[in-house]
Amino acid sequence: MGGGVFQVFIRLFGLRRWDLPGLQPLAALFDLLVGVQALVLETAADDLLHDYELFVQKAFDPIRRVGGVEVHDDVERVLETQHADGLVALVASSSAPAWLDVVILEHLSFFGLGNPEIQERSVVANPEALVELHVLLPGDWHRHHRVFAAHAGADEGVELIGNNSQADVTKESEFIDQLIAIGVEAVIMSPVSVEASVAAVERLNEAGIPVICYNTCLSDADSERLIKALVTTSQFDLGLPIGLLAGEWAIKAEIDLKIGIHNCNIYEACQLRQDGFIAGLEQSGANFEVVNNQEAFAHDKATQIGTDILIANPEINLMWAANEGGTVGAVNAVVAAGQLGKTYVMGTDTTTELINMVQQGDILLAVNSQFPQDMGAGAMRYALKAIKGESIDQYLQLTPTKVFTTLDKFATAKWLVDHADGLP
Repeated sequence: MGGGVFQVFIRLFGLRRWDLPGLQPLAALFDLLVGVQALVLETAADDLLHDYELFVQKAFDPIRRVGGVEVHDDVERVLETQHADGLVALVASSSAPAWLDVVILEHLSFFGLGNPEIQERSVVANPEALVELHVLLPGDWHRHHRVFAAHAGADEGVELIGNNSQADVTKESEFIDQLIAIGVEAVIMSPVSVEASVAAVERLNEAGIPVICYNTCLSDADSERLIKALVTTSQFDLGLPIGLLAGEWAIKAEIDLKIGIHNCNIYEACQLRQDGFIAGLEQSGANFEVVNNQEAFAHDKATQIGTDILIANPEINLMWAANEGGTVGAVNAVVAAGQLGKTYVMGTDTTTELINMVQQGDILLAVNSQFPQDMGAGAMRYALKAIKGESIDQYLQLTPTKVFTTLDKFATAKWLVDHADGLP
């Protein structure tokens, strides 16, 4: 690898912030380059890209040796946004695999960078298919479905477009019209609304573009006529074990539960999660009362709503949230309302932020996780079948769940090691 290319890396990675979550693989690669500059100067570009790929693709050890150099992955680092253009150019000019390009572009979109109409687009030479993956909300859990979908489609020459509807039906509809205009071969989406998203999905069908749902979908009747396949979690089972756990916790502590709920019940999936949570509480035999139940699933909004709930109802001793944003917001609200040691949280989904909170154990006691890698990759496989005209025998694919608790330090520590690349 020539010295000029090395200097490109230096310029791209040399000025970076250390106080934001994100690009551990990129930062770790930079440290590798700086530490062994002489070696890098003699290393072929494809060898470097291979090492780079390993950083993202494989589970990290807390300390890993690459090229004889120890790389520590315990510090979160991220690029300064002013280097974005150069990084995009590097992606466009490199021979890195398509899924790796998407990893980079995903993290750029974390800062709101990129085309406002088409937010991210992977770089694929001579693509054989153009697929869009449409996420429902900002946040790590949703955002990284695209990464895993891109990985699954890379060998098939899939170029992936990414959009984020931000739970806005109007944005979702506008994006879909753009996708029809540019002629995508398939759309993978988590619809905003069971009812309001139907019209846009119908337009995709009229254009002959197959639609795959992940996470959320339409009503059973509309899904049967408009959707090729659905990849999701058993939503009821996301709530049930947490309800059981909460009840058992209360019984052992000899307390009656006073519960506040952060719901996202505008989505059928979230209503099912809540139904499961309540069913688990009932099955546990614990005494409980739902004191407050409000829509709060976006991080900032959930923090403010949760704070208001706890200030008005300081007797609440447990908050439960139906998604990532609601869970983060509930934890933040406990601190903001001065309820530390008085109110605890149990929630849904896993990200590095949430698992660290569980491991700390002072507020967040447990979460039930989904597996976005299975959803993203599974949805892409269905999309490829639809593009090729192959029959899809199994409409519904259910992905697994796993509960993480503050008592199981080994499980949370292992999760952090296995996800040192920052992907849920």
